Amino acid sequence: MKTVNFATLNEKIEQKRKEANRQIIKNRVGRGYRTRTRSEDERTILDLLSKKRWEKAVEKGKVKYISEREIYYDFD
Repeated sequence: MKTVNFATLNEKIEQKRKEANRQIIKNRVGRGYRTRTRSEDERTILDLLSKKRWEKAVEKGKVKYISEREIYYDFD
């Protein structure tokens, strides 16, 4: 039986990690995931859109406060 040193094994894993991750992402079925980070402007805009959507839901009565720490959000 062949013995393997953990240090050597970890080195081989690190060497092939990028290629393995690339193949996994390439062969995925379904919705893809973001591979780049969002810019500062994009994050700011998405935050503003989320806040507006929340405020609109509160105005329409879709948000119900059950207690001080619990809410119910009726989303479609």
